[in-house]
Amino acid sequence: MKKVFSGYLSAAQREALFASLLSSMTGLAVAILTESRQKPVIIAAGIFVALSLFLLRLRFRVVYGAIEVVFGLYVLWDAAGKGRGSFSSGFSSGFDTFQISVVLIQTFGAIYILIRGLDNLLQGLPANTRERFETRVKEWQI
Repeated sequence: MKKVFSGYLSAAQREALFASLLSSMTGLAVAILTESRQKPVIIAAGIFVALSLFLLRLRFRVVYGAIEVVFGLYVLWDAAGKGRGSFSSGFSSGFDTFQISVVLIQTFGAIYILIRGLDNLLQGLPANTRERFETRVKEWQI
């Protein structure tokens, strides 16, 4: 099948086509993840999203890292309002309790996602740029 496409498309065009198709299918799978109510469908869509993001990470690490950073910021934003006892006083007082486990798990989960995203951004940089940056950080010459 590769020989059929290689006669019509250059390597860059094939790569762009593959990336576009994978991106579109991933978007559809994410939509299914958020809208479906059936466990087998959710699991299948989740597996597909994980595999496609893994392929994206292998080929376009900087892009994947940027996605991960944006998602980490979203998770941190979402976690900032949970478990801190700041619920409206018009509701039951049971909502006004500070829940340390919720705060720690969600906040540090978001921080972990951000760290992974920053690491993927760094790993996606050209080797000489990455090495210069790492050297400066190790010597505290940021």
